[in-house]
Amino acid sequence: MAKNGKKIFKSVDVISRELDVVDNFVLKYWKRYVYLAIGAVIVVAVVLITIRVFDHNTVSASQELITAVSSSELQSAIKNNPGNVLTPYCSLELVSKLVDSKDISGAKVICDTIIASSQDGYAISRAKIDLGYIAESQGNNEEALKVFAQISSDLDSPEAFRSEALYNSGRIYLAAGKKDLAISFLKKSSDFSNDSCVGWPEFSKNLMNRIN
Repeated sequence: MAKNGKKIFKSVDVISRELDVVDNFVLKYWKRYVYLAIGAVIVVAVVLITIRVFDHNTVSASQELITAVSSSELQSAIKNNPGNVLTPYCSLELVSKLVDSKDISGAKVICDTIIASSQDGYAISRAKIDLGYIAESQGNNEEALKVFAQISSDLDSPEAFRSEALYNSGRIYLAAGKKDLAISFLKKSSDFSNDSCVGWPEFSKNLMNRIN
């Protein structure tokens, strides 16, 4: 890793050791954080479905999706209810289970399916973010950066996902020793409202504070 002669910034190893608990959690355990976020999305979806379900006459179908727990149950429920409003969120839950079981190719197929067939913009953005994380977990940082760049520049994506994508771009560039690029992305992420972005602007500010 390149070092500046004047030591304008510390090595990534030193920065990582000095990160606070929240940043360490996101940097080292991003997958668990994503799964928790997905779980929260599904909880919200369950609440919303109680309002919308009767309009769609899909009470029994929604019950099948809500009660599905294992990967096989989720796959069956998703297959049986392709048009249900809850299906994209259960598909996201399935992605997390497939990644956790090391079925990366299966997880990517589900993400691609959500992106290609879902009408839910929130679910589509989440699936795209997941593809970026999957690429990074496989050591393909260039592909991950490409995915995050696409999301962060998409004005139709919710602000939370754009801020998350910018944070991850900054984090990856920092790990590669590209301080200036890292700061530029982290600064853009920090400019979003923390109220609507699930903490990503705050994470970005914390990481920037530890670069200098």
